[in-house]
Amino acid sequence: NTTLLWQHGLFSLAKVLITGQHVGRIRIRGAGAYLLDEDITLTEVMKQAGYLTGCIGKWGLGRADSAGAPWKHCVDHFSASSASVEPIVTTQTYCIAMTSETFSNNPSKRTDYCKDLFTKEALTFIKEHKKQSFFLFLPYTIPHVDLDVPEDSKAPYKERFGKETPYGKPKAQHYRHETHPRATFAGMVSRLDRDVGQIVALLKELKLDEQTLVIFTSDNGGMLSGNCWPL
Repeated sequence: NTTLLWQHGLFSLAKVLITGQHVGRIRIRGAGAYLLDEDITLTEVMKQAGYLTGCIGKWGLGRADSAGAPWKHCVDHFSASSASVEPIVTTQTYCIAMTSETFSNNPSKRTDYCKDLFTKEALTFIKEHKKQSFFLFLPYTIPHVDLDVPEDSKAPYKERFGKETPYGKPKAQHYRHETHPRATFAGMVSRLDRDVGQIVALLKELKLDEQTLVIFTSDNGGMLSGNCWPL
């Protein structure tokens, strides 16, 4: 059997999913509180059961120099876009830490949308390991309060919400300024939905769908920020 798991973002929920602990018992409540050596993780359990394990995306459970580093918890294949694992990534959507040299100009040139790269690598991971049991933890980084999506995903929604209130002030906030926050948020959700569909389609194409458990979940629900909730 093969297993796939999706999850976006929030550190506490990531700890719940990876350790199986109840949310009221976990130690992690935000950035900077990581896994310890004694924490038993889902990746460790799957590894012991003979699964190849992978994480592509936002680990958020330990920096490279901490006990929570993914490779210290039986993650065989790891690629990240998160400030919680070195090298540090400074933006949410147009920067990636798979190889900092390759993507060093990405935040300014905006050529690679990191979620698209996660999907591309996830598809490759599945193809390369289709003949063995694998566990893939695929924590995407969207949607998020860093509202940013390629124009082809934003354009279909630009006229749907009327005149929009811009998100934040130019050059004056941690997350980027966005003139169409609701259209952007909708585009991010649609793009995520499209890519999840690609992965499910690949499982069917490889005839792995009937022996693959796919779990899709989110983090803390809607947030009243970014001028985009509720849609």
